[in-house]
Order: sequence, then structure tokens, then C-alpha cells
Amino acid sequence: SEEKNEFSIEDVIDSISEKMIRRHPHVFEDKNIASNSSEVLINWERIKSEEKEHENRKSVLDGIPTSFPALLRAEKLQKKASKVGFDWPEIHGVIDKVEEEIEELRDEIVSNNLEKAQEELGDLLFALVNLARHLNINPEICLNKASDKFDKRFRYVESHCDFEKASLEEMDNLWDEAKK
Repeated sequence: SEEKNEFSIEDVIDSISEKMIRRHPHVFEDKNIASNSSEVLINWERIKSEEKEHENRKSVLDGIPTSFPALLRAEKLQKKASKVGFDWPEIHGVIDKVEEEIEELRDEIVSNNLEKAQEELGDLLFALVNLARHLNINPEICLNKASDKFDKRFRYVESHCDFEKASLEEMDNLWDEAKK
């Protein structure tokens, strides 16, 4: 802290300013260094990799904490890989991958191989995060909205029936009412 003479707010501002100028030469220095957004991103990654804090990184994926929540980590891994060109060129490839993962999951469920089914479910979730990324949809927000919708509908069902007496068909009918 500043009281211990470790750093001041000015030090923080200077450090951020230097980093912004260093990483944006197309804005602050040579206006001709990047002619489009792809070149800006390529330059950004090159400059960033040369910085002292990144010099020990051996992979473009280094720096993504394994402690991140799963959806965020998957999204960050995919974004980093896409920055070096490892990405589906069109969304149709992503959709095909999602469908492929569903089939692989289905096969493992039919085979009653739950360990392999868990792996395939992870692959499906990873592919769905990739689909969200390609659609510019935040998967965390998307999943929270779906959870909120489920919560509202389930509470409707709950308030209109006695779970101990209601059949699944009755609950399903109430669910359909809640959707309206």
C-alpha cells in the first residue's frame, strides 16, 4: 500500500498508461502499423508476449487460471486459441461439432458407460460455449437466464399442485401453462 511506500495511485496510473501506449502503437505511434482489426490483434498478442510479465509463458493458453469457473475458462481457452487462427471459420462447423458431441454422448449413455458419458458431456458443454462465443452470447448470462426461467416456471407448478399427489402428466400440464 502507499502507507508502506510500496506504490501509489500515480504508480498504478503510470503503469496502465505505459501498457496502453505500448500495446497500441497503431494509435499512439505509427498509424500505418495496422490496417485492420485483425492486424491490431496480431500486434497486440506479439507485444503482450514480449512483456516481462509474459516472458515465461510457453503456450498461448498460459495465464488462464484453472481456478476460473468452468464456463469462463472454456470461453477464455477458446478465445486464446482463436487469436492464433485455431477456430472454426464458420458457425456451421461449430453447430456440426455440437451435434457430433450429442451423438457421442448418446452412444455412451446407450452403452451405459457413465465415465465416458461424463467426458462426452464435458465435450458437449465445451462445444456449446464455443457456439455461444461464435454468436457473441455470454454463456454465463445465457445459462443464468435459462435458470431464472426454470425457477419461475417451477415455482408456478409448485404453487398449483401437491407434489405428493400430482402425477408427472399433471405437473407437465402446469409447466406448459407456466410457459404461456
